[in-house]
Amino acid sequence: MIEERIAFLESPKDKLILRFRTFENPECYGDLKTEVIKGRVIQGEHPLLKSRRVFNRKEVLDLWHKLQGKGWKQVDAKW
Repeated sequence: MIEERIAFLESPKDKLILRFRTFENPECYGDLKTEVIKGRVIQGEHPLLKSRRVFNRKEVLDLWHKLQGKGWKQVDAKW
């Protein structure tokens, strides 16, 4: 079993946050999946979570690099 990995990206324009959580697929040994949750931090409240998708390794790496190319920055954990 692998250790769960979590990272966050923040949009430069509207401060939208993406949370990336990589985990081992319980249905197939050795298969890694990454859950991406889109949300917004609201001061003094719980984050507003807008959507959730699960990607395979290639898809999530493509998404990560595309967003960084558009100015998204890796940030500390937001939730």
